[in-house]
Amino acid sequence: MTFDRSQRFGRRGPRVWALALLALALLAVVLATATTHAASINVAASEVAINANGQCSLREAIINANNDAATHADCTAGSGADIINLAASTYSVTDSYVSYSGNTGLPVITTAITIEGNGATIDRNSDTAFRLFAVDGVAPEAGNLTLNDLMLTDGAMTSDVGGGAVFNDRGTLTINDSFLSGHSGANSGGGGAIRAEAGTTTINTKVALRAHEEDVAKWHLATGLTNGAGRPFARADLDPYYARVEDLLGVRERSDWQKCIYTVRPGFRALGADLEPVHSYTDAECQSYGSCLQGCPTGGGKSTMNTYIAWALARGLLDLRTSAQVERVLIEDTAAGPQAVGVEYADAAGARHRVRARYVVAAAGALNTPQLLLRSGLRNGALGRHVGLHPARLVYGLFDEPQDAHRVYPISAHCMKFQRDADGGFVVEAATVMDPIAFATTLRDEHGPLWGARLVEAVRAYRRYAGVLAMVNDENNASVQLDAGGAERIAVDLQPSELARIAAARQFSHDVLRAAGARQVYWTGLISTHVQGGCRMGDDPARSVVDRRGEAHEVKRLFVGDASLLPRTLSVNPSLTVMALATRLAEHLVTEMSEDLSPA
Repeated sequence: MTFDRSQRFGRRGPRVWALALLALALLAVVLATATTHAASINVAASEVAINANGQCSLREAIINANNDAATHADCTAGSGADIINLAASTYSVTDSYVSYSGNTGLPVITTAITIEGNGATIDRNSDTAFRLFAVDGVAPEAGNLTLNDLMLTDGAMTSDVGGGAVFNDRGTLTINDSFLSGHSGANSGGGGAIRAEAGTTTINTKVALRAHEEDVAKWHLATGLTNGAGRPFARADLDPYYARVEDLLGVRERSDWQKCIYTVRPGFRALGADLEPVHSYTDAECQSYGSCLQGCPTGGGKSTMNTYIAWALARGLLDLRTSAQVERVLIEDTAAGPQAVGVEYADAAGARHRVRARYVVAAAGALNTPQLLLRSGLRNGALGRHVGLHPARLVYGLFDEPQDAHRVYPISAHCMKFQRDADGGFVVEAATVMDPIAFATTLRDEHGPLWGARLVEAVRAYRRYAGVLAMVNDENNASVQLDAGGAERIAVDLQPSELARIAAARQFSHDVLRAAGARQVYWTGLISTHVQGGCRMGDDPARSVVDRRGEAHEVKRLFVGDASLLPRTLSVNPSLTVMALATRLAEHLVTEMSEDLSPA
């Protein structure tokens, strides 16, 4: 969502007017939807099919909600942004209901629907391949699906569109406190679990923080990682690369705080803590629209897209192939052992291509790089394990005066008092709220998600909220694996120590906002902010996937260059560390390539 400040409208021209009007229009959609008397439709346990048997089924409930009517008499009539409540049971979908860019087991979502799972499971129980959900956001439809406390399993999509669990076709999809397991999508279409059409790139807050010394010290303990001199790897080994990245991206302090920061700061001080400015890779083109998580409209956010990649393209140093999904790394046996020699990928039309290369660097992210290496035949016992999720939640305080926390650079301050594990193990960033639609669909309190009249009342006060983001140190207990059919399986196993930190971070955030004068406090469900690990680097092949340079222990000339390298989760945004490690890897590759090309 993009907003401009009202005092700037007169001189910003039609582009900003358009952005502001778009934002106001979307806010109006939220308010208009909220003011409609939404229906609450209760679905009978395990009922999926349309049977007219006096039991409301899942398909019947979705149809009624889409139509805002009692199309099926077994269910309550739909009305507005409906809530569909499931029983704590398994809903087995045994056949495809509709074809929407591929067979789909449930009616296509064409309006605003929230499904409260209450711990239920929706699974594909059939030999026939079909996905579970599709969301149609192509005008005139306005699909907006929120899934809460639900498990989706074993969806399968064989068409090129992809998306085994959900195909989001330009609609809105929000998933809270839910699990997706065992889904598969066509290789050319991608999206084993979720496929989003018309997505964006480079959507983060550009926070640029060096890792804490204690965070990096955990790496040696986890994998035996040492530096080139044989000493335990330390923050000092990264500092030269941090400096190079900071200089290239123009990292600066964000002390240009807005009203919402000064509103919440007294709450921190009342609890014996304080806020300090963050550093970020943003330049003077940043107009504090608040849209970092939807994509920077000005280019003021210095992402890798508009720096490293753009510069390489402009100089003819990069052959960038878009809409290409790499299926596997090509590996050949040599006298020195297995060696990467290129990749095989499918283009947008599904045609397969092979590219030969002297070196291969996998950088598909902490959830995808492990899968790529597993599909390429690597079998290291640490591969896909020790994944960290950096659990977090947003906590919102409602104040008497407008805060307009949506019109600011989203993260300009943070509280680091509890960053170390011994001090609590969490970091709190301020002050922000999500865009109006995400805000409205994720609000909850001790009674559960808000809906109906309470949601209407809460959303009407959107401008009066100031929020904080509480991020918790985790212990890398998640994993990414493949099942027998090649589908991804992501497992999360939060331990009591991690759950205690999560609870403490939420309570501290709640108390801060109350101490700052908030009349009411709400929060979101638990989310993952920065996924890390899964291909962690280290000296010990039994505990790591790649060595200190990022080269796979099993396969020579195969390197990893993304957040999956990190042996233990950082307590802060890891983007600067990932770029520093990538810079370190690039330096090594330049040296190695020079040696390859030098005469014997």
